[in-house]
Amino acid sequence: MANEIVIEVFKRLDNGYKSVEVLDTFKNFSLERNYSKEDTFTLILSVNENNLKTYTADNDTFLLINNKYWLFVDSVKSDDGKKLSIEGKSLLGLVKYRINQKIYDTQATMVSKIIFDLINNNAIDTDAKRKISVFNSIINQDTKSSKIAYQNSYGNVLEEISSLLDEYELGIKEIIASKKEPKVNLVIYSGIDKSKNIEFSTSMENIMNEQYEMNNYSESSVAYVFGEGEGTSRKNVVINDNLTDFARKEVYVDARDLQQTTDDKTLTDAQYKEALTTRGKQKLNEDEKILVLKGDINSHSVLFILEKDYQIGDIVKVRSAIYHLSYTTRLLGITETWDKKGYHITPQLGKESKTILDYLGRR
Repeated sequence: MANEIVIEVFKRLDNGYKSVEVLDTFKNFSLERNYSKEDTFTLILSVNENNLKTYTADNDTFLLINNKYWLFVDSVKSDDGKKLSIEGKSLLGLVKYRINQKIYDTQATMVSKIIFDLINNNAIDTDAKRKISVFNSIINQDTKSSKIAYQNSYGNVLEEISSLLDEYELGIKEIIASKKEPKVNLVIYSGIDKSKNIEFSTSMENIMNEQYEMNNYSESSVAYVFGEGEGTSRKNVVINDNLTDFARKEVYVDARDLQQTTDDKTLTDAQYKEALTTRGKQKLNEDEKILVLKGDINSHSVLFILEKDYQIGDIVKVRSAIYHLSYTTRLLGITETWDKKGYHITPQLGKESKTILDYLGRR
């Protein structure tokens, strides 16, 4: 992976997009590239008149990174009058501004097809007012994901697809479709198991500054899922009801939005309970135990090269002699940082504890 970075800034005008500058001076730029959710970034500049005019959070400022990644600005702030913090997301993040307008109800559809439909039906192949112009197309490359029962009406599309992508370990790529305007092709895919060949460890000299986290405080293992109805008549299921004592960590899931009778059909009791079960499993997946090794990838190592030998979303081996830890995990993301000290790569080797922004739903 090249250590150089080129940041080109585009502004949205009435008749299209215009490149307004190629940024050659900045204090820090960090790009978090993710497997199962939109990418995010932070750019630190000096506070001056030109930067305040150029970088605005008004759906009109876009960044093109190394002619490969389109990003949009959704936050500009300064706490000290000296440094300007510009934040935003990849174009997939724009799906946040769409809801699932019609009831989506299925008893046995592949997860990747559900994700495809939620995006396509509400942001691409929809009426002109609801189309999001930055999406050129969406392609489903997955052929192996599970078939599930799923129902949703008026849910936030980004929240729905992110939950499904995360639970069923699927990814979504944004392949650039134009270098003159923000335009991408979305691709749903599944990473490859490369754990027999790709290993991250200090002994391999491809990871540095090891950090360790094990956390089960936020874990839930038993879900009480309640659907439609009132009081004691509410339809419900209990997931993992066999667990006891310390292994039993209960959580309540309100699924009253799931309907047994919709406009065009009525689910059997068994089908409705299957839909409740899907909702409960999604919640348990959000509240999993954390076991993760953190550190920085040695950017000078040529043993394994990102995007040549392995990709974001692939399953890799992680080993630590210090923490007596060895496990396989999916590479859920990569954070690339350019600052005055140089170029840094930080992998996300498994799920990490949620931050306050995660709980607030901002990231």
